[in-house]
Amino acid sequence: MRSSSLAARAWPIVLIAALLLVAADFVRHPFDGVPQGVAAAPPRELTLWVPGTDAGTAPEAVARAAAHAMNRRHDPVTAADLRGGSATAIDALFDTQRGFGGGLLVVNAGTLSDLARDRTDETLPGAAREAARAQRLLAESRPVAILADDTLVLVSDRRSGIRSAAQVLGALHADPGRYTFGVGSDAWSKTALAALVESVHAPGRVRYDVEPTAADAAIATSGTEPNVVLAPRAELRSEAVAGQLRVLAQSDVGPQLHEPDGTPVPRLGDLLGEDSPVARAHRWIALFAPPTTSAAEVRRLAARVKKMAATPGWRRALKRLALTPPADIPASRYLAEARETESTLETTAQRVPQAGRSR
Repeated sequence: MRSSSLAARAWPIVLIAALLLVAADFVRHPFDGVPQGVAAAPPRELTLWVPGTDAGTAPEAVARAAAHAMNRRHDPVTAADLRGGSATAIDALFDTQRGFGGGLLVVNAGTLSDLARDRTDETLPGAAREAARAQRLLAESRPVAILADDTLVLVSDRRSGIRSAAQVLGALHADPGRYTFGVGSDAWSKTALAALVESVHAPGRVRYDVEPTAADAAIATSGTEPNVVLAPRAELRSEAVAGQLRVLAQSDVGPQLHEPDGTPVPRLGDLLGEDSPVARAHRWIALFAPPTTSAAEVRRLAARVKKMAATPGWRRALKRLALTPPADIPASRYLAEARETESTLETTAQRVPQAGRSR
């Protein structure tokens, strides 16, 4: 009976000592959540890689916004640029035999235009071969999610005499050289301009200026040329052109835009016909995984992006970037439709002869 009584009195002392040890360990490691001596699972680092030619553009901005929104202590996410253009980035990330692999690639509609342009490039040795290889690797890759959509817009300076898209399109048909179009140096914008010229059936050569970026082209509209700019809307969001531009028309994809007085911006489909490829043009931004990524991992990543995309913070981030959420359909179906649009744009653009440059 004596030993039993001692044991009964000893239990509270043992319990207090144990609690003190636990408390001391918590002070040293407050949020480890793993018993001492047991190895914690390593962080699952994820990098969203952006082709170097997209640095400073909306695809890079949305990649960095997505990385910030998804970043967690035990699941860190970062965004980084890869040197070179689209073909180089695809080869580096998707070819496990030659590249470093790992992470997801930020692909957009312009990526497809870059590869299509490089396939016909005869000035750089090996460019066409590298582009063809990149197209194959991209076709074999695993689409994870669509991050955002960017509508195509036709704009002019508010202080100019150009007040409607009908005015510009009418001049294209009657007097193709009357207005000078401005575009950024990216292949996608130039392809969209060629498709616009073809859709109007312009009878002569159309003048255009290529500026380093669409924003540069928009700034130039305050001078004598260019007169109008065709560009993805998100590339015109800079403070340098805020309030300066009048949106004359927008493509059929994306929410309805309005002028400051509430007037709806005309849709290109209403002006050119719904079958016009430029009316359906939009620059989507997506995440692709290497071809060797397992289906289970693709599903896990897609679920993670979907969870992020459902947050109000992500919607606000897209609005700040002048982007919109994509249509709520499976990524594979979305991209199949988008690729068909891009293919039609390229085919249409190839029918247009080289336009006259004003400088």
